[in-house]
Amino acid sequence: MRIYQDRLLDSLMRISDALEGEMSMKQMGIIMILYMAGTAAFGVLAVIVIHGLGWQWL
Repeated sequence: MRIYQDRLLDSLMRISDALEGEMSMKQMGIIMILYMAGTAAFGVLAVIVIHGLGWQWL
């Protein structure tokens, strides 16, 4: 289990290093904000659809 955890951590570090090389903190922040806004919009839409049309529609 320990070996697996180390390997996973290693690959995650490598991925974050690669991303860091290509993306600035500003870009990372913009992507996070867009992702959060998209998730929030989807959540609101889902609530409206479920309340408006009822569970039967699903």
